[in-house]
Amino acid sequence: MRLITFFILIFSSVYPQSGIVNSYFPDRKLRQSISYVNDVLDGVSYWFYENGNLREEKNYSNGKLNGWVKYYYNSGLVKEEISVKDGVLNGISRVFYENGALKEVKIFEMGRLIKITSLEMDKNYLPPLSAYSGNRQSEIKKNRDVFICEVEECAIPAGGIQEIQNNVEYPYYAKLYGLEGIVKIKALVSETGDVLATSVISGLGLGCDEAAQEAVSNTKFIPGFSKGQAVKSEVIFNVDFRLSDSERANIQPMTPDISNKIADSDKSNSQAKNNMEIDNKIILNSVDVKNFDCAAEICPVPANGLNDIMKNLVIPQRVKRLKLRGDVIVEADIDEYGLVRDTKVLKGIGYGADDAVEVAILKTQFKPGYENGNPVRAWVKIIVPVKAEND
Repeated sequence: MRLITFFILIFSSVYPQSGIVNSYFPDRKLRQSISYVNDVLDGVSYWFYENGNLREEKNYSNGKLNGWVKYYYNSGLVKEEISVKDGVLNGISRVFYENGALKEVKIFEMGRLIKITSLEMDKNYLPPLSAYSGNRQSEIKKNRDVFICEVEECAIPAGGIQEIQNNVEYPYYAKLYGLEGIVKIKALVSETGDVLATSVISGLGLGCDEAAQEAVSNTKFIPGFSKGQAVKSEVIFNVDFRLSDSERANIQPMTPDISNKIADSDKSNSQAKNNMEIDNKIILNSVDVKNFDCAAEICPVPANGLNDIMKNLVIPQRVKRLKLRGDVIVEADIDEYGLVRDTKVLKGIGYGADDAVEVAILKTQFKPGYENGNPVRAWVKIIVPVKAEND
């Protein structure tokens, strides 16, 4: 080991380091890219956020800062830009608010502060697309297969689609079933890059649709642009649900015998199954099941009947404003574990109410349907009354 170290030291002294030296985050994303000439900092060096966007940018000349030093927010907007000459502050330096508006201007003369001007935050300021100079997702903006919109430049996550993927929490039951696929999302993004609303165009179920919407809602976007101006816009894209190899290897085969799921260690499987049947029938006899209809002997219903669905129902503002009311009829596919696998609207009232009812049903845990004393997968027709005064 000492001999190897000795040769490295000799090599370094004979061949000084020149060129770009990169280092990486644990996931192999670029952390920094430093420029050297003969072991001395020279040229432009970069530091990055984990989302791939620039964090810092510095110009060196023979080991000294020379030119612009720039710091960025993780969206790509400039946070601060400083003018340096031969390692000394010289000229104009600017500080910016997070929305891109100018916050402070300082004037230096060879290290001496000559003047400082502070500005109040302009909350209505909308930065142009060119202001996102630290953003490194530009290739995604032009990829119409990834982001689809009706404006010139689609709204995109500040850290690219991977930022949303990193925010997705894979639902427990989706993993349990080994469910994989794509949830196609439509997001309404404001002029400042905030997500105002989301809807699912095509989903997977088992909580994946809600997980995708949650991840998108919590993501900061670069807004859409038309004619150089930031605009409120809708954008459509896919959120991918893929299990890792280790997660796939840990998937346990599921069987229709629900007693295995609930059996305690001190009970036999048959006793647990009998207990489940008794418990299920007690619940069914204690709730109003007139809003549920199916072909099975005993229909799948939530533990507290329609009340459980109504607790999850969020009435859209448009429905409240128009004071709409009526029945939304949805057919739901409930498996032998009481999980909602799919839904489809048979009759609706529109204005977002139908989607709200579907979401409420998808969030609800059911008691499974029964045939010949055994839990079965069954489609159940559910009538959900919607009233504008519901909240």
